[in-house]
Amino acid sequence: MNTQPRKSRYYAVVVFSALCLAAGWLVKTAVEGRTVRLVDAKSGVSLSYPASWLRLPEADAIVTVIDPQSPGPFSTSFTVRTGPLAGSQDPSNLAVQVSAERAHSLALYRTSSVEPVELSGVKGIRIEYAYAADPVGIAAGRTSIPRVARAVDVVVRRGDLAYYFTFAADDVAYAGVLPTFERILKSVTIHQGR
Repeated sequence: MNTQPRKSRYYAVVVFSALCLAAGWLVKTAVEGRTVRLVDAKSGVSLSYPASWLRLPEADAIVTVIDPQSPGPFSTSFTVRTGPLAGSQDPSNLAVQVSAERAHSLALYRTSSVEPVELSGVKGIRIEYAYAADPVGIAAGRTSIPRVARAVDVVVRRGDLAYYFTFAADDVAYAGVLPTFERILKSVTIHQGR
């Protein structure tokens, strides 16, 4: 009995499968690597975010984008806002003020770290925190079991205006999507005209 044709067919299937997997990986990498460039002339902010993310209209936000493929009911999101800030330019005072604002609006808010940061040549702070989130929301007419969400605020200040770059994700997905936030931050430019 000749097993040579069976072996050659087996190897051909293995090689073909490996080629298909490699081609699929290349397509996936090319699609996931695409970005959309946002330039907001009014605020002076420009940045790039993943092209697969959806842009949502949100009051008082320069941009809000979510990852529609987020695992679980709580979507991974990135939001940019500006707002007035009173008080000194000292980063520790800025951290206290931002944390107080978050603690007032988020259930079970807990800060895990605060560190100085520089973004687009402007010094500021990076605050990592967790809070309880209702992924469905009472506004939808239903309540759900709260989930732990983790987030990062990078806040930089120019004069009396603060720029808030906020990233939030479900606790389970947070570590896996944090590199995407870091790539978005590296793309940020705050134009000197502001």
